[in-house]
Amino acid sequence: MRELQCDTESDSDGEFVGQNRIISPSVGWQTEVEFSQYRKNKDVDKKIIKLANEKNSLQELFKQFHVKFTEIYSPSGWTHKACCPFKDHRDSSPSFGYNPQLNRFNCFGCQKNGGATQFISYMENIPQIEAAKKLLKNHGSLQDSIIELENYKDKTDDLLIEFSSLIRNFIIEHKNNPNAQQFAESVTWSLDVYLSKNVMCGSIVVDNLEARIFKLKQHLNSFGKSNE
Repeated sequence: MRELQCDTESDSDGEFVGQNRIISPSVGWQTEVEFSQYRKNKDVDKKIIKLANEKNSLQELFKQFHVKFTEIYSPSGWTHKACCPFKDHRDSSPSFGYNPQLNRFNCFGCQKNGGATQFISYMENIPQIEAAKKLLKNHGSLQDSIIELENYKDKTDDLLIEFSSLIRNFIIEHKNNPNAQQFAESVTWSLDVYLSKNVMCGSIVVDNLEARIFKLKQHLNSFGKSNE
């Protein structure tokens, strides 16, 4: 293919050249501004998919698609198993697992896994973003969902920033107390455990986070009073 030396021209293959690089229209953008918008759209798509997973119960979807489970004991939380419902997997023995606590599925045969969005995507053979938008229609308009997502993120960030400031002020206030540092670390560790567990599966609930931080504040206040 012949490369052009002009930013505004294109060759017969539809490739564009700019700043010593070729940019293909096939990816949906031709300039840095459009590429930035492309990346922004991708980020929005991820947020929409995450929100759809949070708002929709896999258990309800399993009922709609008549997926029948056998309950088993599992300390890991994967307490339900069934034959894989996906059409491209002929599952002769139950290899499809469901974890109600995480609201996630995992097929140990075909390796497909995820939440409500991924399940609909695989079942109906549609892109994940389309599956997510379809699921969110049950919870109001898509624009309302995006606004809710932004508010959720802002509130979560505010809560964590507030808690971080509280810990910092606590350590400064009790800097002459040798037990204060250890106490602050134990309080922070409690929150870290919750965050590490729930961030990975995208299941943080703002109200739950707020309640946990409120209790941790009470612990910090009780330490201060007991050491006056």
